[in-house]
Amino acid sequence: MKDWSASSVAERYDADTADMPVEPVLDFLLPFASGGALELAIGTGRIAVPLAERGVRVAGIDLSPDMVAQARANFPELRFEQADVRALPFQEEFDGVFSNAVLHWVKEADEAAAAMGG
Repeated sequence: MKDWSASSVAERYDADTADMPVEPVLDFLLPFASGGALELAIGTGRIAVPLAERGVRVAGIDLSPDMVAQARANFPELRFEQADVRALPFQEEFDGVFSNAVLHWVKEADEAAAAMGG
């Protein structure tokens, strides 16, 4: 079983994506995020920051309370909540939804896509 604690994610996954080019993703997402963007499966919160730095109202969710606590500690100015991607607690609050990696971890990916409006 994988260790999904915030410390293990920061150590393994944040390091793996530290050099990941985010500019193409931001260029694609920005036109769709004028009213805000929601990041799914935030992990420790690092991926949402470049969007927020470009003036987008960004929030993030994760199923893990440990991840949400770590993201809030890392970036207290951003909004992070515990929520299930299959049952999002938002109604038309965001113009864009993005994730570095979420659907391949969700067994009920069709439910998650439906919750995202897709």
